[in-house]
Amino acid sequence: MLSRIVLSPSGDHTAEFLYAGEIRFGPAYYMVKLDGRLLRKHLFEKRYFGEASLWSADSRYLALSEWRSFAEGRGPDTQLVVIDIPAHHDFTVARVRGGFGEPVRFEGQTLVYTRTSYDKQVRAHVESCIVDLAALRHRRKVAGPLRATVVALVAVLLALIVSYETFLWALVKYWERQHDGRRMKFIFWADERALPFALLVCAVVFFFTFRCIQQQRKS
Repeated sequence: MLSRIVLSPSGDHTAEFLYAGEIRFGPAYYMVKLDGRLLRKHLFEKRYFGEASLWSADSRYLALSEWRSFAEGRGPDTQLVVIDIPAHHDFTVARVRGGFGEPVRFEGQTLVYTRTSYDKQVRAHVESCIVDLAALRHRRKVAGPLRATVVALVAVLLALIVSYETFLWALVKYWERQHDGRRMKFIFWADERALPFALLVCAVVFFFTFRCIQQQRKS
């Protein structure tokens, strides 16, 4: 199987399909480079796509069928994703278990696509669907910062527990060494000083977690 390049209608963008393998008795799957940059979930995890691809007429959107599993029986689990080129992010249009979601055509800000699934007798069932891309973009715009905030708050909670206990233990040990083990008398002294250190760590954790998630969405 040879790799191939799909040029956008404007000629400004390229999607290069790099052959990665194929399932037994089934189609091939690829890694995709968009404008020379390999599409990844994150730094260490690659993404794989089927052959189906479609550019919008204005070259803003690229629709791809992403493989989420490599099952051979009823077919792989896939999801139809649309990449918003100017915004540098993608969003999921539909997920298909044991089948394929593939783009058909763009009609302005809408995408017509098919969902093909297979029953136990390996008979194909094809469903035509349509989705409003503007609505999906708005939903992602709202949900993105909210998700980043929730994840950052969870990280802060864990950091607060761990850092507070660590600073408290370290301060008590320090005081015991300095004052011959008079632990109980100075436990409240350590408690008061451990909390500000822990809160400082939490602020740093929140900032970098939120920032990393937002950058990952844009990459």
